[in-house]
Amino acid sequence: MARFLQNRAVQSDSRYTARPEQWWKSLLERARQEKNAAKGGRPRGGSDPTALPEGPVTLPAIPHVFTGRQSELAQVMRWLEPGDGPAPHEATMVIAGMGGIGKTAIALHAAQEARARGWFPGGILVVDMQGYGHSSIEAGEVADRFLRVLGVKSRDLPNTIAQTLDAWRLTLNTLASQDRPLLLVLDNVRTPAQIAGLLPGAPHRALITSRHTLSASSVNSVSLSPLSPRDAIDLLDQTVTAGGRNDERVSHQSADALQLVKLCGHLPLALRIIGAMLRDEQDRPLSALAAELQDEHTRLDAMEYDSEELAVRASFQLSYQHLTAPQQRAFGLLSLAPGPDISTMMSEALLAHTTFETRRLLSSLARAHLLHCATVDTETLSISDRERWSMHDLVHLFACEISQTDGFNDQGDGLSRLFDRLLDTARAAATHLGENPEEYLSEDFTGRRQALEWLENERPNLLAAAKAPSARNHAIATRLAFDLTKFFDWRRHFDDLIDLSNQATTISRTTGNRREEGDAINNLGIALSKVRRFQESIAHFEEAIVIYREIGDRRNECRSLGNLGGVLDYSGLFEDAIRAHIQSLAIYRELGDQHGAGTSHNNLGGALRQLSRFPEALNHHARALEIFRDLDDIHAQGMTLNNLAITLRAEGRLKEAIDAHTNAATFFHESTDRYSEGAALSNLGLALRDARQFEAAVHAHTRAVDIFHELSDRDSEGTELIKLGAALRDVNRFEEVMKAVVQAAEIFREIGDRNGEGRALTVAGIALGELLQFEEAIDAQTKAAEIFHELGNRHSEDQALALRLHMITKYLTQAVIDGLNQAADQIAAELDNSPIDRTHGSP
Repeated sequence: MARFLQNRAVQSDSRYTARPEQWWKSLLERARQEKNAAKGGRPRGGSDPTALPEGPVTLPAIPHVFTGRQSELAQVMRWLEPGDGPAPHEATMVIAGMGGIGKTAIALHAAQEARARGWFPGGILVVDMQGYGHSSIEAGEVADRFLRVLGVKSRDLPNTIAQTLDAWRLTLNTLASQDRPLLLVLDNVRTPAQIAGLLPGAPHRALITSRHTLSASSVNSVSLSPLSPRDAIDLLDQTVTAGGRNDERVSHQSADALQLVKLCGHLPLALRIIGAMLRDEQDRPLSALAAELQDEHTRLDAMEYDSEELAVRASFQLSYQHLTAPQQRAFGLLSLAPGPDISTMMSEALLAHTTFETRRLLSSLARAHLLHCATVDTETLSISDRERWSMHDLVHLFACEISQTDGFNDQGDGLSRLFDRLLDTARAAATHLGENPEEYLSEDFTGRRQALEWLENERPNLLAAAKAPSARNHAIATRLAFDLTKFFDWRRHFDDLIDLSNQATTISRTTGNRREEGDAINNLGIALSKVRRFQESIAHFEEAIVIYREIGDRRNECRSLGNLGGVLDYSGLFEDAIRAHIQSLAIYRELGDQHGAGTSHNNLGGALRQLSRFPEALNHHARALEIFRDLDDIHAQGMTLNNLAITLRAEGRLKEAIDAHTNAATFFHESTDRYSEGAALSNLGLALRDARQFEAAVHAHTRAVDIFHELSDRDSEGTELIKLGAALRDVNRFEEVMKAVVQAAEIFREIGDRNGEGRALTVAGIALGELLQFEEAIDAQTKAAEIFHELGNRHSEDQALALRLHMITKYLTQAVIDGLNQAADQIAAELDNSPIDRTHGSP
């Protein structure tokens, strides 16, 4: 009958999912019971006619607070749901994660829900395997316990472990033949061997929780990560308000709650502890507890409540005590690495192991959920560079404690090895950013693109290493500022360069190293000029020049002279800039430095252009281009072509300027200098507008905007959006103009650039006028004028006021025209509604 009903269900609806035969049998039994009840008979087998006989259930109390984990819980429930059933080797699932992450909670909630749905009539058996305790429970003992729970008499139980496990498997087979599937919840399992004899096949299920991945035990797994900030706050609130307690601190002190859950690392165990503390101290503000947790040295001390069962440190200690000695050493040393993560390659240096040994140790710690591995999405770098290993914040604090208390003898040596490897690799990458292709290129990298990608990925760790107190006496504390100047420049990381250069200046002054001091001050001048702090930049270059002259370093003297000339040029001091460039050129020629001479020629041409001395400027640009072509330096050629094109455009030679800008952008793209590529495209757009090639100009400016956005260069992105808006205005695409300049204004507002915001409002006002939205246009120009007035920018203020007056005039003119048109329409309407009385004369 059950098979007949199954077949009829399939025939009637193709979407029907087949049910197990036991399900149909139970349905028929319910039907018989209901029929008997309708006749007045008594149902067989109990007081509830719809209830299936249920096997033993040993579920403990379910945690009263539970939040988040919806997707993970749904994944577990899909696997538990009866159906055709998984293959025998897929009857187990592992819920894995670090200590305190909430593995047991999700397993018990899933088991409780499965019980409510009647999925396991054979019973639900739960056991804590104590895999991370001092004495774990073995499979034979658990099998004996389960057999007793299932009703086997003591006198019938076997005497040996092997016989007990055989009896357990026979019991599982018997339950399966009776269509009474069983659910096992094996909590806190440490190794596959601990449960190997217990695992059932289908239709039974075994749900395992472990701090290890246990991939050998199951093909089904759920890995738990820390909660999201929203779910963490919800869990904290549930804990504080459990039992209907009226406590609104979490909901009313939202900023402090967010800080509190962040300090807890969004770890459920830590959140439960903090929640319990808040329940005990109902008048304590969240900010006070957050302040107490700020100190990293005592944070784990604060995360303990009454017993080790509610203690974060004790939870981590359980995982640590089961590590091997090499794993414990690696765990402690890894905590010393500055920065947010560490690559496999850098871990080799820290741990002083081969690649194979290092990765084996790292993987074993990751399987124990004491490390997390993420892989950078790139094909350029090696796998040892792509793999990034990191610790949860609280695990990291615990590991730092371990590194101090367990006293590994080679901590200092490990850090020195790490700093050496970081600095050596950074220097190797920097060789591929050089301006002279004849210079040495490290074979550690295949080319410039790979070198740049490595530097970008490793940048947070390089900075952290250079600034670490433990690196104070290591070369990395000063040398990164010198070796990576070009990288920081190309990728617009000027704040990093300023920080490192300041640090290098302080250290070199302390040690009395005058040459290094001059280099640091020169680099600081470069970085300050890039963020438009020109007066400070000039002062630093002048100081560096004095130092170089004192120690007789002519090469670096002319380098600083060239830098000084560039900043004087930006500052509008063109005659002073020309003198500095001429001095620099003379020294480079004296030294026979062709590349340096080419750079000076190019810079001198730019300064001469500012004074409209175009023939001289073009001559110096041409000489620079000739030198860089001889040296086969495409990046320097791009710089020279860009400056040459600007001069050609100033002379009105637009076709030549467009060609030069186009070639410059190509050279920058080939040399992977994205910022300079964006600048060349921006200049190309301006030249195309002058040549009235408006659509091509829009395309060039759009590409430039995309590049600056990609580089997170907000200032350049905002400026380029204004230029794009102007180009869109040329082709009457006023709606797009508004979109671009509004976005620019928002960017400048975010970064605090009032002048940029005023420029964006000026262009927005013009576009609004073109759209005949005169009131909005007048408002935009008024706001722009107010900003420029506050900044003391009289020229831009006068321009905005003139545009405002123009908009007022157009507005009034349009109002007069509209008024006249309205009057004319009214007269016409009156004439249409008035009959004409014609008087006829006498015949």
